[in-house]
Amino acid sequence: MTDSTRPYLRRIIWPVILLVVLLASCASWSTPTPPLGADSPLPVREGTSYFSVGSATYRALAQVDVAKVHRLHSVLVGIDGEIVLERYYNRRDEGSIHDIRSATKSITAILVGIAIDRGIVSGVDQPVAEILQPAYPDIEIPEDLTIHHLLSMSPGKDCDDWDRRSPGNENRMYRTRDWTEFFLSLDQVAAPGEVGSYCTGGVVALGRILELSLDTPLDDWADEVLFKPLGIRNYQWEYYQRGRGVDTGGHLHISPRGLMALGFMLLQRGSFAGERIVSAEWIDDMWTPRGDLSGQMYGYLWWPQEVDYGFGPVQVLVARGNGGQNLFLVPSLSLSVVVTTGYYNDPRSAVSDQIFFNAILPDVLDIDSASGNSERKLKGVYL
Repeated sequence: MTDSTRPYLRRIIWPVILLVVLLASCASWSTPTPPLGADSPLPVREGTSYFSVGSATYRALAQVDVAKVHRLHSVLVGIDGEIVLERYYNRRDEGSIHDIRSATKSITAILVGIAIDRGIVSGVDQPVAEILQPAYPDIEIPEDLTIHHLLSMSPGKDCDDWDRRSPGNENRMYRTRDWTEFFLSLDQVAAPGEVGSYCTGGVVALGRILELSLDTPLDDWADEVLFKPLGIRNYQWEYYQRGRGVDTGGHLHISPRGLMALGFMLLQRGSFAGERIVSAEWIDDMWTPRGDLSGQMYGYLWWPQEVDYGFGPVQVLVARGNGGQNLFLVPSLSLSVVVTTGYYNDPRSAVSDQIFFNAILPDVLDIDSASGNSERKLKGVYL
């Protein structure tokens, strides 16, 4: 190992720790779900494999091919708006939809941006009480609690999904009827914006804010302004309150190709097939670090970070979900990577990060050529 690789290896420790901490709520090794619709085709680069024999990505997937038992479900790599690698496992295929858990939150952030772009909500500084107080007149909502605080996980409520003892832990919320009411009723233990803690309830409240601001059901609106323009038809929300509330905090079922289409749109600065979906300004806002959660940078429901293999920092944006459901974006490389697994509530979900950070990203960066070394310096245990 060279000194130039050590800073990166120190950085790669955090995603593994983070993934262990994120393990919460209902474990399952799910069976494939039949397609609910047909997503529009995405461009695929034909011809010779992008990753050569002997590359770290080739070796990682070779390990998967020979493994007798594993829970990897998909690995997709897109570069310059084209899919250059697409692999499925465990009876999955391009039509299988997947429970992406908290990666749903990052999609909710996109919907909030679209709502702001269209004037449906006034902006991130709009007080939550302006929209939610009439619907919950018996709950005192702090006047200084804003949409910004819900997006940045800093509402100051007694809510921490990473602490099972927390009164606002998501597993307690799931046992109630109205999840937004549950969140708003939590004690205020800090001023909004003062501290950060991972709280799914606040993201559910964001969905309720959108719903009350619209003149159409939230799921129908999301389909019209986001999913349909991207050609995403094969997806399904989860609901609460007997089907009246959309679970914007998690459990969206979507195909890996659907996630890839979202990635392509974001890397194209909010446009897709010539149509403007969301403003480039909002994408910058989402990906700007707003604070930290357990020592890791957090934006507006996205995980922005920089990694350095010894040749300068590289910006990576991640939508993360329990069990290794990840969409990785690297704008400087026009790189979009989707990895899904069945390792819900299992530390082995770290395989998603290992495949991306220890194989795919170094290969695309061409670390060996840059360092003048003929042997890979970054190793990873993939399964």
